Amino acid sequence: MKWKQYQKEAFQTNANLGEGLDTIHMLLGMSTEIGELQDAFKKKIAYGKKIDWKNVKEEVGDLFWYIAGLAEFKGWYMDEFVHTPVTDYEIEMIDKTDVNTMLLGLTCQVSDLIAETSRLSLASLIAGVVFTCHKLEFDVERILENNIEKLRERYPNSFTKYDALNRNLKVESEVLDE
Repeated sequence: MKWKQYQKEAFQTNANLGEGLDTIHMLLGMSTEIGELQDAFKKKIAYGKKIDWKNVKEEVGDLFWYIAGLAEFKGWYMDEFVHTPVTDYEIEMIDKTDVNTMLLGLTCQVSDLIAETSRLSLASLIAGVVFTCHKLEFDVERILENNIEKLRERYPNSFTKYDALNRNLKVESEVLDE
């Protein structure tokens, strides 16, 4: 799935809370998703718990959903900010950077975005998430597709409070690839 299509389809499931609240919803949601990603890795480090990679990919997809929503509210397009690592230096940096450091970096990028919602801070966050996906050898397009498939299950027509509060997690999980 390409970025423009993802952003359009993701936005169809937005709650439309009204001016101001929509942006706050997206920013707080990004913080929540980063926290959920960190928690998966914290449990590995602190408790030796096995990482649930399916869940990690789902959380990355959810993070992209909030990013898409913010971009849409600002009139920006995610594909303007996406940069796939292509230089030898960038590939070397991915190889040398550990995932925990990347997640801490994403936390800082979300904080920067909350402090100043700018094109540059959004571009930095998107680059950081894509960079982390490359480090984890995740297929970003597949994560985007899975996220939309999950949202189609949750909201067959568009967002409703009823559907949001009465989710069928088993069905949602079944549409996600391992």
